[in-house]
Amino acid sequence: MDNEPVSVNEVSSPTIAPGWKMATLALALGLLLLLLAYHETYSRILTVWLHNDTFAHGILIPFIVGFLVWRKRETVLAITPRPDWPALVLLFGVSLLWLLGSLADAAVVEQFAVMAMLPLMVWAVLGRRVAWVLLFPLAYLFFGVPFGEFLIPPLQDFTAAFTVKALRLSGLPVYWEGRFFYLPSGSFEVAKACSGVRYLIAALALGSLYAYLNYRSLGRRAAFIALCIVVPIVANGLRAYGIVMLAHLSDYTLAVGVDHILYGWVFFGLVMFLLFWLGSFFHEEDRVVAQDTTTTSASPASNTAYLASAVLAVAVAGSGNALVQRLEAPRAVEASALAVVLPVATSHWVGPAATDTDWQPRFTGAAVERQGGYRAQQNDDRVEVYLAYYQEQRQGRELVNVMNTLFDPEVDRAEPLGRRVISLPNGRRWEVSAIRILDQRDEHRLVWSWYEVAGRATTNPLLAKLFEVESRLRGDRRGSAVIAVSMKEDLDAARTEARLTDFLGEMLPALRRAVMVEEGRP
Repeated sequence: MDNEPVSVNEVSSPTIAPGWKMATLALALGLLLLLLAYHETYSRILTVWLHNDTFAHGILIPFIVGFLVWRKRETVLAITPRPDWPALVLLFGVSLLWLLGSLADAAVVEQFAVMAMLPLMVWAVLGRRVAWVLLFPLAYLFFGVPFGEFLIPPLQDFTAAFTVKALRLSGLPVYWEGRFFYLPSGSFEVAKACSGVRYLIAALALGSLYAYLNYRSLGRRAAFIALCIVVPIVANGLRAYGIVMLAHLSDYTLAVGVDHILYGWVFFGLVMFLLFWLGSFFHEEDRVVAQDTTTTSASPASNTAYLASAVLAVAVAGSGNALVQRLEAPRAVEASALAVVLPVATSHWVGPAATDTDWQPRFTGAAVERQGGYRAQQNDDRVEVYLAYYQEQRQGRELVNVMNTLFDPEVDRAEPLGRRVISLPNGRRWEVSAIRILDQRDEHRLVWSWYEVAGRATTNPLLAKLFEVESRLRGDRRGSAVIAVSMKEDLDAARTEARLTDFLGEMLPALRRAVMVEEGRP
């Protein structure tokens, strides 16, 4: 962050250093070409701003940055702009970062990369002195990246725990099950919309701006920003508790349906007002710094140098886009998809047979989905298998995506059980990700799953993404998949785990081979 105290009254009249006319034109040209080169990524950011309430504040970020830059105009214009070639190294680095994000279909990585290109373009064309003065305004651009949805599950868990403990302290009996809890008068769920992530992200953006405008010392800025993280999380827990109590005491005539979201924003506004009011007691005045009204003595670069720096910066920044175009080639998906079938059972298992369960995983954009049941010959125990296979992945058609789930979030409840290492009967150990699902008929189902990426297995979503990048760089044409095995969990949970372990001991190699097909080779 910029630590230099600067007052809007530093200079009595604007003093413009030589070179700014051509430098401004070159910067505008460079930014325009950059926006055109990565228009798809920038367009996706704008689409999220316009259609996702969690990131609706993003539409204000460019205007806030413009205001912050305008406040610094006199200081900036007094500096002679000079192209700074070392910035090109960082531009090349973020271009490669965008390339990796594109290969891994990681939208947030692509978006952070293209947002970083904007301040680096300013540095490359105008120089490090200008970039340093504008450090905070340029860094504030990153608040425009739609980032933070990974916080939703832990925030849901915190809110549920906070609300249940507050209700019990109030003397109400509560039965608590994950993100669901039950009072004698009714049941509640801490849904995604109630996690408080939108309040947290908005508070962090507003709090950082407030701290920058009102404090000069790094310590006060950091302390206030920390408060803007902690307070909204706790406040959201209080909000959830208040909504439950209001619904309970009003016999569910208040704070039900969508109106509790409105209450949430009103409550959030009051919390931020109190934060800003308390923060005003520690306000630090700008110190007026005496400055010479003459411009810096450095001579400006030539017109050709400014234009060359902008064009070269665009060429370097666009190298990642050019590389991904060469790496991407049309893929023959249909033949590979047809080759993905559930394997025939071996030993004492029979199947696959048509599924007869309500269990319906959701994996968007898969080239093929297969689901079927296998029956144990001795006791008719039934194991359900689901696999979703991806040969070609694009935005919205990704194996690892927050929208992909192993249950129907509209009607089912899921309890994450974490990663487990299973000891198979043949002495092999196998890692799975386990969840327990409670469906609409109040039946429990245990689900074990893992990712398969070009012949390698993992339960870690991040590692799966990295495997995808590596396989695409190597030109590996084998696709990616998720494999899930499940079984109804009766009273004996240990027996359910034992049957799934026995099934994997017999069928694991065949299941893995089922999704390891070469592109275009059934």
